[in-house]
Amino acid sequence: MAFEASPGSVRLQIDDDGCGMVGASGGSEPGRPSWGLQGMRERMESLGGRLRIESASPGIGTRVVAEVARERP
Repeated sequence: MAFEASPGSVRLQIDDDGCGMVGASGGSEPGRPSWGLQGMRERMESLGGRLRIESASPGIGTRVVAEVARERP
C-alpha cells in the first residue's frame, strides 16, 4: 500500500499479489461488474477523482489506484 499527498492531489495505491481478477471491470466473471468496485468507482467520481483497476490476467495480482484532486483553501 502506498499513500502520496502532493499540493495538487492525493493518491492511494493498493497492490495484491494474489490471484487477480478475470474481467477488466473487476468482476469475477468477464462482462459482469463487481458491485463493490463499481461503488468505489462511483464514490471517486462523485469527488471528481478516478479509480483505476489493473489486473493483467489471473494469477498475476491486482493493483487498485484511487486519485483525487485536493481542494484549494
